[in-house]
Amino acid sequence: MFKHQTHLFRQSNERHQYIIRTIKRDIDAIILDLEDNPVVDLSTASTYRDELLKLSEKYKKEANRYFDFLKSYGTRESEKNSERTHKSRSSQHSSRHTGSIRYSSLSAQSEILKQTVKLETAKTRLKYVKEEAELLHREATLKAEKNFLAMKRDVDTAESGLQAVKKALDFDLKDYGESYEPQRIADPVVQHANEDRMSERKYCCANVPDTRNITEQRTAEFVEQQRSHHSLHLSKQDFKANNVNIPIHSLGPLNPTAQPFVPSQRNEAQELAKFMVKKDLITSRLISFDDQPSRAHYSSWKISFQHIMTELDTNSLEQLDLLIKYLGPSSKQHAQNRRCANAHNPATAVRLIWERLDSRFGSPEIIESSLHSRIVNFPKLSNNNRKELYELADLVAEIESIRKDEKFATTFAYFYSSLGVNRYVTRLPYIIQEKMDNCCQWLKVKKQ
Repeated sequence: MFKHQTHLFRQSNERHQYIIRTIKRDIDAIILDLEDNPVVDLSTASTYRDELLKLSEKYKKEANRYFDFLKSYGTRESEKNSERTHKSRSSQHSSRHTGSIRYSSLSAQSEILKQTVKLETAKTRLKYVKEEAELLHREATLKAEKNFLAMKRDVDTAESGLQAVKKALDFDLKDYGESYEPQRIADPVVQHANEDRMSERKYCCANVPDTRNITEQRTAEFVEQQRSHHSLHLSKQDFKANNVNIPIHSLGPLNPTAQPFVPSQRNEAQELAKFMVKKDLITSRLISFDDQPSRAHYSSWKISFQHIMTELDTNSLEQLDLLIKYLGPSSKQHAQNRRCANAHNPATAVRLIWERLDSRFGSPEIIESSLHSRIVNFPKLSNNNRKELYELADLVAEIESIRKDEKFATTFAYFYSSLGVNRYVTRLPYIIQEKMDNCCQWLKVKKQ
């Protein structure tokens, strides 16, 4: 009878503990998700909160049931123990067994209390995660509004400059475009003939009398005067007799292979607007050097900086100023020393600064030491470290890219030896290492 009751107690106890462990596993899964992704959006945070609340209520109900079960069993056991006070060794064995059961009950209560504290802690963390997500959302909104305001300010500034230039030059973009062609100078003979006609018209207009007091006598005098004036001009026969040659302007045939005419005038307003926009874009591409002795950092920064200097068409003094401005704390000190030593020769100062930077941050030995330390300090990955696995792949790709340069081929040959390869193979997860071993064994067998 006693063994049967003990068996029933163990079954009920295991059933309650199994339900509690299942709920605990679900809560731990949500907590792990929050630890892996501390920053989530509002909808995800609300989902986590609802799930935790449901699991919390379920956990409390099951814990109360477990407590009631343990209390009821303890009461029945105490009554039985009082009746068996004077029994033999079998009763002593039963009491010791009951004590072990009570000890296990206390351990279960302690575990429930511990998980309850853990659940409340997760609720508190979820509350702050939601508030942090709201703050990040507001911060992103403010940042977007700030960028929009800055762009609007730049556009207004460019339009103001364009209007000022148009007013200064008395220039209208609508009346002047790419199809504009300047007025050609007329032929000298035609121009001279036009001037003669204009002078003759002026003469005729000057000799026209006032029509307000016209009489027949004055009209007859005017007609006689005009007749005597025109008699002074030569007739066509007189031109032929005196061999007078009148030049005649004629247009020759057009040349189909001639180059198209391009006006010499430039659109100053458009050129100014392009210059302002290009200046802002180029200067925004300049970034500060981080003093990292790695070829990927230094070489990319150097190429970008020199390309921007070429686009801006800067002189040596301007390059020197910009170079010192965008260097890191350590490299800036070297550049300032070279500038002070070559104050009257900025071109030499720029050349010496680049030589010092190449030897300090771009030499093969420095880069090899930096990459070697990064590999040694890289942690050993497990099967769940996917982000770190990509970082290790990027590191290997960087080594491969540097090794293709002839200047670094000899120094970086170490990374392709068995010892160098094992450096980053040992950082891989166990599953990948096992697959590599199987592949190597298969290749060996195939080669044999």
